Amino acid sequence: MSHRRAVALVALVPLFAACATQPPDAAVAPSAPAVVSSPLAAPQVEAEEFPEPMPSPTASPTPSATTATPKPSPSSAKTSPTAKATKASASPTATKSAAAKSAAPASVDASACTGSSLALNAKGDCVTVAQKLLAAVDLFSASANGTFGQSTANAVLNYQRSRGISDNAIIGPETWAALTSGKAAQGGAPAACSASGVVLCASQGDRTLTLMRDGQAVKTINVRFGGMTKDDNGKLRIFPTVSGKYSVYAKDAKAFSDRWESSMPYSIKFNPNMYVHYSGDFAKRGYAGSSHGCINVGSMSDAKWFFDNTPVGAKVVVY
Repeated sequence: MSHRRAVALVALVPLFAACATQPPDAAVAPSAPAVVSSPLAAPQVEAEEFPEPMPSPTASPTPSATTATPKPSPSSAKTSPTAKATKASASPTATKSAAAKSAAPASVDASACTGSSLALNAKGDCVTVAQKLLAAVDLFSASANGTFGQSTANAVLNYQRSRGISDNAIIGPETWAALTSGKAAQGGAPAACSASGVVLCASQGDRTLTLMRDGQAVKTINVRFGGMTKDDNGKLRIFPTVSGKYSVYAKDAKAFSDRWESSMPYSIKFNPNMYVHYSGDFAKRGYAGSSHGCINVGSMSDAKWFFDNTPVGAKVVVY
């Protein structure tokens, strides 16, 4: 991808597109069983991710850190009044943690469904059951209508990531077992998040981004990662966010994606195809949609704060 204001370092790595890796088809769109439609079948008619026009952000020349009381880990930061993550549900600006709820509701009978396998475009009572189970753990907020569309797929992906299950957006035996048993969300950040200096610690399971400074959590916010969204041909597929250790190599307050025709204000570049940046689509649609691999921030002020307080060279840990 090309960007309007490409820095010299980016010029050394020609890009085809920001926020979009292109893994093998088998990895991003597993074949669904014969009882359901293929994950690559015609997509549901849902809105595409096209963020709202960028409101001309201006980076602050003198970043100022928050006054949050330092905490030893991203998890503990969520309980601090001044470094609290917002609710990981349909809205990126809500205030309750999704990980707090783990038990399946007693009123939902999934016994007739646990032997089935559901994927994108599936329909029926078992889809409704799955949607209710996902809603019970605050990961699905739309109507339980029995149609496995984009928002359901992203809810499944986010559930699988939070429970340490292979994130393929297919509800198979392992995912059914977790949903019906009320399996608790996994927690804990890797040791790399506590390294010296500034570290951006991004948890796909918690859907949070924490700025760590010398091993202390300074600020934690809810973010959105890659998931089920439309490709260049308008078809739904999974765009994953990479995991691993990286370094911030550039920043651009007014970055723009030519491929997706969308602005990416306050971009913090840690991977040639994936940035941390504000997303108008995330602010509008929440977790019903997803990014094309980037780490989306749903608040412009939070995006600016992380932009101002994350220096080039800072470490980034995505897990």
